[in-house]
Amino acid sequence: HLKSPNHLKIDVDGIDDKVLFGSAQILGGVKTVCCEMHFSEERVTKVIDFMAGHGLILTHRTRRNAFFERIA
Repeated sequence: HLKSPNHLKIDVDGIDDKVLFGSAQILGGVKTVCCEMHFSEERVTKVIDFMAGHGLILTHRTRRNAFFERIA
């Protein structure tokens, strides 16, 4: 059994949200996440809500990337 990583970076050309949704098991131990998010605002909102549900808040967003950190 592998330990959850501290940091997660996802860049999979358009399906980053699906990869994040599939990573729910490991998100509990992750401190930070960086992922590409250049898709519709509806999908972005779903990712932000999903991450918040796992204790990770959006701390910074560029045109193409989002950065999440674990809340204390």
